[in-house]
Amino acid sequence: MEKKRSSGSHTALTVEEKRQRDKVRKRNRESARKSRARKQFRLKELEKTIDFLTQENTILRSQFVVLKRRLVEKGEEEEMVDGEMNNVRQQLFSNSNHNNSSSAANKKKENENEMVDNVGGEMVDNGERSEEKKKKRNSRRKSSSNNKQKKK
Repeated sequence: MEKKRSSGSHTALTVEEKRQRDKVRKRNRESARKSRARKQFRLKELEKTIDFLTQENTILRSQFVVLKRRLVEKGEEEEMVDGEMNNVRQQLFSNSNHNNSSSAANKKKENENEMVDNVGGEMVDNGERSEEKKKKRNSRRKSSSNNKQKKK
C-alpha cells in the first residue's frame, strides 16, 4: 500500500496505520484503566491500615495512661513503705542502742561476778587469776612429762 501524502506538513496515514494506532490507543486506555484500579485498591488498603493503626494507637494510649497511673500509685506506695521502713529502722536502732547500753551494764556485772572467787567470795584480781591458771597448766605439763619419762 502506498501512503497518501498531502501537500501540508501532516502526513496522511494509511488505513492499516490507523488501525494500528487505534489498537495501541485502546491498549493504552485499558492499561491506564487497570493502573487507576490498582491505585484505587492500594489507596483503599492504605485507608484500612490507617483506620486500624489509629484504633490501635488509641487503645495503646489509653493503656499507657492506665499503666502510668499505676506506676505513680506504686511510687507513692513505695515511698510510704520506705518511710515505714525508715521508722522501723530508727526504732530498731534506738532499741539496739538502749539494749547495747543495757548489755554493757550487764557485761560489767558479769565481769565483776567473774572476779569474785566462788569459794571465798572475795574479789580476785585478773592478774592473780591468770597466775592460778598458769600454775595449773605448768603442773599438768610436769605430770605429763613425768609420765612420758617413766614410760621410757
